[in-house]
This record gives sequence, C-alpha cells and structure tokens, in this order.
Amino acid sequence: MNTSYAKWTLFIVAIIVFALTIWYSNILIENIARDERNKIKIWADAIQRKASLVKYTNEFFEKVRAEEQNKAEIMAKAFQKINTASSNEDISFYTELISNNQSIPYILTDIDGNISATKNLDNVYLKKINTPEKLFQVLKSENYNVIPINYYKDLYIYLYYKESHIYTQLRAVLSDLLESFISEIVENSSSVPVIITDSTQKNILAYGNINSYFVKDSSFMQATIASMQSENPPIYITLGINNYGYVFYQESILLKNLRIFPIIQIILVFIFAIIAYLLFNFAWRSEQNQIWVGMSKETAHQLGTPLSSLMAWTEILRSENINPDIVVEMEKDIARLETITQRFSKIGSTPDLSPENIQDIINNFIHYF
Repeated sequence: MNTSYAKWTLFIVAIIVFALTIWYSNILIENIARDERNKIKIWADAIQRKASLVKYTNEFFEKVRAEEQNKAEIMAKAFQKINTASSNEDISFYTELISNNQSIPYILTDIDGNISATKNLDNVYLKKINTPEKLFQVLKSENYNVIPINYYKDLYIYLYYKESHIYTQLRAVLSDLLESFISEIVENSSSVPVIITDSTQKNILAYGNINSYFVKDSSFMQATIASMQSENPPIYITLGINNYGYVFYQESILLKNLRIFPIIQIILVFIFAIIAYLLFNFAWRSEQNQIWVGMSKETAHQLGTPLSSLMAWTEILRSENINPDIVVEMEKDIARLETITQRFSKIGSTPDLSPENIQDIINNFIHYF
C-alpha cells in the first residue's frame, strides 16, 4: 500500500516538474524567438532603407551623367557656331561658354586626328596623345564619346569628351557604396540566410549564411529561393544604371532550431522517463528476486534440522530390528527431502546441468505412488 502510494506520488511530482520545465522553457524560447524575429525585421527594414538610398544615389549620378552629356553637346554646338559664324558676327557668348567648362575633359581634332584644342587635361596626359596614332589608341582604350561637328559642306571636326573627374570619383563612390551594401546584406550580424539575384531571379549574384557546398547545386538554390519567397517578399534593390536585383531572405537557423527545440525536449524527457521507469522496474524486480532467494535458502536451512532428525531415527529403527522395508522407504523419503532441500538452496544460483536417465526418473516417480 505504502509502496504504491509512494510510486503514484513520485509519478505526479515528476509530471508537475516536467510540465513546469516545459512551460518555462517555452516561455524562454518564445522570448528568444521574438527577439530573433525583431532582429530580422529590423535588418529587413534597414536593407530596404539602404536600397532606397542606393537607388536615389544612382538616380542622382545618372542625372549628373546626363547633364555632362548635355554640356558636351552644347559645347559641340558652340564650336560649330564659332566655325560657321561670319566675320562680323559676335561669338563672344560661345567662346565664353566653352571657356567656362571647368570639368569635362575634351579634345577637338580634325578628321586625321590632329589636335586643335583641349581642355581639362594635364601636360602629362597631353604627352600621351601628341600623335594621331597615340590619340586614337587612347580614345579607344578610355571609351571617349565623340560628337561630329559640321562646319562647312562635307567638312567636319570632331569633339571627343569623357566623363569629368568629379563624375569619375562619384562613380567610384557609388561602386564602393554598392559593394559595401551587398557585403552588408550577405555578412549580416543576424545570421539571416540571404540570396541576391539579378532581375530575372535566376542568376545568383551573392549569398550569405548558406553552406557553400549546396550553392553548387542549382536545383537546391532555386528551391531555397522559392522557400524564401514563400516566407518573405523579396526586397527590390538597384545595382547600377538599368540594373536591378532582388534580396531573398528567411528566418535564421537559430530561430528554426528554437521552433523544434520544445519537440526535441519533450522527446528526450519522454525517453528519459521510459529509461527511468525500466530501471526502477528492474530494480524492484531484482529486489523481489533477492527476497525469494533469501526465503528459499532459509527454507532449505530449516529443512536441514528435521532431515537430520529423520536420519537419526532411521538409524535407531535399524538397530531395533524393525522391518527393513520400513527403514528403506523412510530413507527414500529422506533422499527426496534432501533433493528438495538442495533445490531450495540452489535458487538464485547458476544451475549445474548434468545428464540424467529420464527413464529411471519416471520409473522412480511411478513406484513412489
């Protein structure tokens, strides 16, 4: 009764402790998961704001480039006007317009590449283009833009220009900003798995927090992109002039592990409970077996006393010249009792097997009755 009561008490206490542990663990996990989701949300919002900043910066640089191209075209028209103006026409406005250009490098040549005017190029650079051959080589390698200027019938001069030094520096800043932006997306502190693709969402430009071994598997990456898209809408980003991309992301590995942790915890506790029950049951059975072994040995010990007395009585009866058959039958019963005593004494011990003649055993059993 007391043992059963203790078992049920222990079982109920274990259930209460288990429930409290699961409850408190779930609270902790939910708090950690909430913080993790907030980090991901803050990261995504920051990426969207920076993507907007990159977009606006790119649009600004595009306006600067268009403005420089417009200035070059105005200069070309000014050169054309100067070359086609009559001797009594005032061209001071056009010459002033050309001289006020302090940013755009240009080279004015004839059809054969002979230089007639330059601006915003230093002397070291001019030595690199002091012959038509060198000039055409530099024009090709540095991607100069050209505007043909017709000044008389079929005669032309050519205005070669390239982006200003200011725009070149701004473009380098934009490139650094874009690289830093992509690097910040990929190497995020929130451990968010990220994939950046081009506008087709097929070609992967960069990735982060994804095993590089699986990146080689295109089908795996496309499946990952689809999974990310189902979790969160991709972030649209500007990667350059007329160049766009998408940022795909999903919850961090930590957050995924936190989701399955309660299940794993319950399974482990359940396994532990089963093992504890089996061990407890084994210990209880072992204790019961020890009790039975002790009782059997005590029984064998107690049987030893009357057996000794019976053996003494057989000797007395034999000396009194009693019917020998009676003594023989008593000795047989004593032998059987000795066998029983030995069996009781051997309970709990490893049995010692020996071959026996089963026919003799059966015959003795039949003759006994």
